[in-house]
Amino acid sequence: MEQIGREITVRIVDTQNPTVSGSGVLIKHSGDTDTVLTAVLTSDRLLVILYDWAMSDDKPLRVYAFQTRNSKLKMRQFKLET
Repeated sequence: MEQIGREITVRIVDTQNPTVSGSGVLIKHSGDTDTVLTAVLTSDRLLVILYDWAMSDDKPLRVYAFQTRNSKLKMRQFKLET
């Protein structure tokens, strides 16, 4: 079980500020694309992020964020500049 945990855990680093990092879990692999799930918790909200990553280009394809605040769930899709 520990080995599986190591294989599916990914490190996430902010390219604008490399001192900011976190982790995520690989939940799907299909061809050249990996799908990763991660979350950010602040004092007033929970932000759950799901993104598809193109391994050959080493960049994100799609990013979805689910945000909870005051018990409401909102979803929005981000467009990333590469």
